Amino acid sequence: MTKRLVAVASVVALAGIPLLTQAVAAGFQSAPPKSANRFTLADGHVSFVAPPEFTALTPAEIAAKYRRPDPTRRVVGNVRRTTTIRYEMGLEVPSTDMQEGRKALAEGYEEQLAKLKWIVNKVSRIGGREWMQFEFTASPTGVEFHNIVQVTIHDGHLLMFTCATPSTEFPSIERALRASMASITITR
Repeated sequence: MTKRLVAVASVVALAGIPLLTQAVAAGFQSAPPKSANRFTLADGHVSFVAPPEFTALTPAEIAAKYRRPDPTRRVVGNVRRTTTIRYEMGLEVPSTDMQEGRKALAEGYEEQLAKLKWIVNKVSRIGGREWMQFEFTASPTGVEFHNIVQVTIHDGHLLMFTCATPSTEFPSIERALRASMASITITR
């Protein structure tokens, strides 16, 4: 994975710029949840369970939340929409070198986010698959947010889950967000 490609993917993801091309988007559309809180991607081959009170954001909510709305973006959030989990299939990647990808994404976060403080920045093997794991606080809009990001490669594309919540709310939602991230299932 070239540093340039991953750095671009990082900036694209952080800015809310669409990660999907039209050709890729058609293959990775999200299906409706199979249960009240299970959400899927990649024709149901990727899924996770969102916290109990979380629901899918409407296209209008997504457009209001992200600078560059993308109709293929998938986001679930709490009732007040202050805490969200964004999940998406992204750019096609030419390499599976997760350490190189982690370094490049970390550099992108450091360049783009004000007052970034790292909590976790590593590659871990979870469920037989390597994941880039990032956890940090940052103040991109003047309000400090606590972020948990998990990234892997699925079918040659970046698969990214991003939890974002105001740091003041993190202690009350932390357990539910971590359980949600632990529920990610990939069947192929």
